Amino acid sequence: FVLNSTTFILFLTNILLFIYYHFNIYFNYWRERGVPYVRPLPFFGNIKDLFFQRTSEALHYAWLYNKLDGHRFGGIYLLTKPVLLVRDPQLARRILDADVKYFSRKKYLETDQQPNPFCVLDTDVITRKLLRNKLSPIFSLNRIKKTFHVLVNYSASMSKIIETLILYESINIAEVTTRFVTDVYGYYALSFDISSMKDFSSPFHEMSRRLVKSRVSSNFLGFIHRYFPKLRFLVKCFIDHIPQNFFLRIYDAVVNLRRTNNIVKEDFLQVLIDLGNLKKYSGEANHSNQDATNPTTNIEAFDTWPQKELLGKLNSIRTLAFPNVRMDIFDF
Repeated sequence: FVLNSTTFILFLTNILLFIYYHFNIYFNYWRERGVPYVRPLPFFGNIKDLFFQRTSEALHYAWLYNKLDGHRFGGIYLLTKPVLLVRDPQLARRILDADVKYFSRKKYLETDQQPNPFCVLDTDVITRKLLRNKLSPIFSLNRIKKTFHVLVNYSASMSKIIETLILYESINIAEVTTRFVTDVYGYYALSFDISSMKDFSSPFHEMSRRLVKSRVSSNFLGFIHRYFPKLRFLVKCFIDHIPQNFFLRIYDAVVNLRRTNNIVKEDFLQVLIDLGNLKKYSGEANHSNQDATNPTTNIEAFDTWPQKELLGKLNSIRTLAFPNVRMDIFDF
């Protein structure tokens, strides 16, 4: 019995030493390079509170930012992965401009050889310039002003509806907010009025409600999808695909309508359509690249390949941005 106890203690000690040594190797990255860093915890790095859903991502990164107060930059750990956190705006500008070639493709996430759909800065140089040129007009000053007026109009409409309903019944503010957000998103994503605030039987509202029904579960699945890329296949088993497919069908219907009738508008949907057209062109160029006897074609195909790589995930990006819809619901 004494021997067995001693063996067990030695075994447990070896396990603890192995764990300590294992994480000590990972967490020496910033210290060995003389970079100030936020002290990590074993297993979790600097995202323990995010892992247990105790705070939001924005608040947590703000906390990490403040922990590096007094430094132009510092290091953090996403689990065991070292990540550079830049605090100085001038330094960030230099990284994104003059020194961009040294930081290109330094993504901390595995994205199946595709650009990270959550952040343009995680893409390569050519892809970033492509997206910036396409997306910049959407966020111009005039566009922001128009956005403000649209929000004011939808807010005024929501206020009138609430003032009317509150005279006769109690109001579920969460449901009203969901309808408001659905209308605003629908206007900007699909460029037409969904009117889920006015039509309480709107299928849009039902599908939007299903999307946000389990917020805690969705946040946790999002955490797994982002920080554990190798476990993404498990996330698909817990996702409600019905609302996703519903909105995606609407997206396809609107896109097909515009292409068939040559309708062009200055909105975010048009940007996605242009990117889709560019994807088709890039695919043709890449197919031509197989002819090694034509050096000019090879050069053109090489130049368009990063764009093809970007746009190969377009379906995933649009699925995340705006799920789906039936053509027969709407009168275009």
